[in-house]
Amino acid sequence: MKTDLLLDVGGTGIKGAACPCGRTPGLILEFPAMSNAPRDALLAHFSGILRTLAGEQAVGRIAMAFPGPFDYALGIPRMRGLAKYESLYGVALPEALEARGVSAEGWAFINDVSAYALGACAALPPSHRALAVCLGTGAGSAFLLDGKLCTDPAEGIPENGWIYALPYRESILDNFLSDRGIRALSRRMLGKECSPLELNQAQPLYDPVWQAFGQDLLDGLKPVLCAFRPSDLVLGGKISLAWERFGAPLSTYCASMGIRLRVVPNTSEHVLHGLQRFLASV
Repeated sequence: MKTDLLLDVGGTGIKGAACPCGRTPGLILEFPAMSNAPRDALLAHFSGILRTLAGEQAVGRIAMAFPGPFDYALGIPRMRGLAKYESLYGVALPEALEARGVSAEGWAFINDVSAYALGACAALPPSHRALAVCLGTGAGSAFLLDGKLCTDPAEGIPENGWIYALPYRESILDNFLSDRGIRALSRRMLGKECSPLELNQAQPLYDPVWQAFGQDLLDGLKPVLCAFRPSDLVLGGKISLAWERFGAPLSTYCASMGIRLRVVPNTSEHVLHGLQRFLASV
């Protein structure tokens, strides 16, 4: 039996699993990202990860979840100015990795938040409208209609299904619903910059920052929720680990609108399950 290989490629780490065809993903292994490495070193790193995941098994297909910008149809990273994987800009990964001895019956690439949405929403009823939002280095998003990814503007979905560039206050949502948004709040309110992790580990002194972030989350998402009218909202990403500190405004709003809200922070696990679902559909 051949096995598929699944990779969740993040800026600070890579997680992967082998998935025997027709079965659930196996043990999840973690690898350093090396996202600032030169091109040849990165390609050697990726090929080594894939060989490790495959072991002695014959490889079927390889699926990877990447943040954007990325040409998902051709498997070409387009990231610049983001301090991650910039050396791979313009590189067709299937051809480059096959040239380094990694063979596969097929390659598939998908946005990381889209994969998360497919995995985290897999248990929802067959007929539903779901919005998945990941709060981390930015505000990632994906929309599902009847269990399938959807970007149709007629359904109230922003371009490409991405909320990050939507206008908010004097800027865009990505600058508020993100790590840098929290850092900016802490500088303004506390006189020093704190990361989400530092704030989550802090005493209640820092609660006003989380309260302000929670209000931004509600105010930023409200137009999206009104336009798309989801039955379900799923939140993930590292910042969601602090949900109890900032989630009250959005929870109250969703309850009043009949939106089922779930916080599902174990993002990589769901990305890998989403990759399996994605492979089954292509």
